Amino acid sequence: MRDDEFSMGRATADDGRIRVLHITGTGRSGSTLLARLLGSVPGVFAAGEVRFLWERGLAAGGRCGCRLAVRECPVWAAVIERLGPAADPEQAAAFHDRLRVVLRLRRAGRWLRRRPLPLSAVERTVADGLLPAYRSIQDVTSAELIVDSSKLPNYAAVLDTIPQIDLYVLHLLRDPRAAAWSWMRGSASGAVEGYDEEMDRLSSAKSSILWAVWNGLTARRFECRPERYLRVRYEDVMTSPREAAEQIARWVGLDPASLPFVDDHEALLVDGHVVAGNPNRMGAGSVQFTLDRRWEDAMRGRDRATVTAITAPLMRRFGYLRKSA
Repeated sequence: MRDDEFSMGRATADDGRIRVLHITGTGRSGSTLLARLLGSVPGVFAAGEVRFLWERGLAAGGRCGCRLAVRECPVWAAVIERLGPAADPEQAAAFHDRLRVVLRLRRAGRWLRRRPLPLSAVERTVADGLLPAYRSIQDVTSAELIVDSSKLPNYAAVLDTIPQIDLYVLHLLRDPRAAAWSWMRGSASGAVEGYDEEMDRLSSAKSSILWAVWNGLTARRFECRPERYLRVRYEDVMTSPREAAEQIARWVGLDPASLPFVDDHEALLVDGHVVAGNPNRMGAGSVQFTLDRRWEDAMRGRDRATVTAITAPLMRRFGYLRKSA
């Protein structure tokens, strides 16, 4: 960790709330890389997929982005100490089970109404259990902004019910055909040698259904609040990374000049403490942003047709198909 990594932040919003930038969307869309880019700004802490902290970090003993086990990482060990008994493996596993129930796909409509329903008892228990984690992260890092790349829109909606959290939703999209191809391959780009992790695989149909559901519901739930919602495309981040990152920085109140770019397409990323996410969360140094277009030649025609059939309406809405297509 840099000595000055978190020294420049004001730690909370002007009204005392914890500022959280939640990257929302579906997997294989570059959320870990984008989180690490933002987390290389002084005063910003890229926490990774915080929704997996209790399962992968506390119950299963997963690794932090610094390559140490989460419980051995100095940052997360300090967070865990503040959580007290709630961080014990058995209690962490039980909390994750409750969180998983609340986040089930069949309950998504309940969370993603523009006027959400009152919380049930288990939902309130989960929301009350999440707050100490974010408070502890803030206390340990003194970060101006916590970047959470958990991605699920219903998880973002849960965070939005917590009065002490000042939530920003960054809606990150990727062409569903490219995302599906990545899901079918199962491997990660940019993984650090010696720290390979098995990644889930999904069929073209399942990844497309999730793409349509999560991205459609994200827009429905959050785009009515433009001061707290911003939509960006993976393709724009990879082809014009400095421009895209500066747009995000201005929107969330960061100084664009603090972004770690060497030139328009290269950035220097610091060693981070991303608790869960793509294996590329490990390692630091120079990163070249380039758009991965391999799917255009490698994807089978039937898989491409499946994805398009399922996602076409939203592909048109988000600019991935021409209106006449």
